[in-house]
This record gives sequence, C-alpha cells and structure tokens, in this order.
Amino acid sequence: MEGPPVTLGLSDSVVLQAARQHWVLDETVKTELGGRAFRVNRTSPLRPAGDALEFVQSLLPASDAGDAVATFSIFLAVLDCRRALGGPPRASSDNGDVLRRMTECTALFETPSWMTRDWLTLAADQGSIEAMLNYPNDPAYVLGDNDAVAYQAPERVAEWRQRARGYLETASRAGSQDAMLELSSAYGAGVYVDKDACLQHAYALVAQRMYPIPGLDHLIGSYERELTPAQKVRSREIARDLYRTCCEGGKLK
Repeated sequence: MEGPPVTLGLSDSVVLQAARQHWVLDETVKTELGGRAFRVNRTSPLRPAGDALEFVQSLLPASDAGDAVATFSIFLAVLDCRRALGGPPRASSDNGDVLRRMTECTALFETPSWMTRDWLTLAADQGSIEAMLNYPNDPAYVLGDNDAVAYQAPERVAEWRQRARGYLETASRAGSQDAMLELSSAYGAGVYVDKDACLQHAYALVAQRMYPIPGLDHLIGSYERELTPAQKVRSREIARDLYRTCCEGGKLK
C-alpha cells in the first residue's frame, strides 16, 4: 500500500540553519532518558537573587559570542522581571518575594533596551533547546498583542507559526521528549500547524517509546481509534522514522 512520502523536514525558513547549528542544553536541567532522548526539568528560580541588571550584563559577552545558554538565561531573567513588574497580588503570602524581585529588577526596568529585546528568538536561533521549547508557548512575548498583530500584520503571525513548528522539529530531532509531546498536541489542536491525526498519533508514540509516561498509552489509544487502517499503518511508519532520527545511536550532531 503506497501513500504520500514520509516527510520529516523542518520548515523552509529554518532548515539550512538547523542543518548547520549545534543544539545546546543546560546540563543542570537535562534528564537523560536513554540513547539520545532527554527531557527538560527546570526547578530552579528563573534567575539568581540579586541585582537583575548586573546579572544580565555579566552574561552579555557570552551571548554576543553566540552562547545560547547565556542568551536563554538573559531571557529568563527578563521574564522574571516582567512578571514582577505586575506587582504583588493582594493578601498573598508571596508578597515579600514579589516585592524583593521588583526591587532587584528596578535598574533593569529603567533600561528599556534590555526589557524589549527578543531574547527568546535569539536564544532559539543560537541553538537553545529550552528556547525552542518555550517559543511556541509564549506568542505574546514575540508578537505582543496577538489580536492586534493578527489584524494589522498577519505575516508576523505566519512567521511565528513557521518558526514555532521549525523550532519544535529541531528540538525533536535532537531527542527532546518535550518537543515530541508538544508536537503531538499541536497536530491534534491545529494551533500553529494544520491538524493531522496521523502526526498527532506518531509523535505521541515516539514520546512514549523514549520513556513511558503514565496515562499516555490511554491517550494514544484514543488517538488510534480515530484513524483509518491506512492511517494507522502510516502513523507507525512515521513514528519509526522519527525515532531513528532522534534517538538511536550516539549523540546527533
């Protein structure tokens, strides 16, 4: 039985870049799953305590030299300060911590060039797996007011969609279970990709093969029940190719 060729390529705008770049991940947040597979588990604060501007300034030389981990650390520090800028919630036990963070972020707030630069996209372009994983989940960071952008500059939304898909495909090829799960959800919901039941099922199969996740087998079963017999065959073919690409053998360069 023949069907369309299995395509695992990246989005056109990032395919050449992805082919030549290395993928990097802070080892302190990486959990090895066997082979080349891994997941990201960040539990530490977004930035260390202390003056936020001094912290990001200390990382700038490395970021300018192309250090993706340094650039993503700047993004996290700016993100933490953006959240602190919202102010403390009423009658919350977290007020003291939020007020401390606001004080530490004052100098950074007063330097708009740090707060408004798109550190997330830069980190993803430099090869940060964490940035690639975060990019699709925070369109407002890149686009601002989504409704206004969609109306006034739909080409920017189209670019964001293409980048979101491309970054996740890159991260999945590097062995990221998180990217596999995100792509499965994306193809199920049609958020920044067109809905595709085969790909929803295939990416979930690969994620579960990387390392079993409680409850995922039940979800995979529900996906499979929506497929025709031909789609089931194709989905498993795609999953096999995806797994060979991402996870077998030594480290993928």
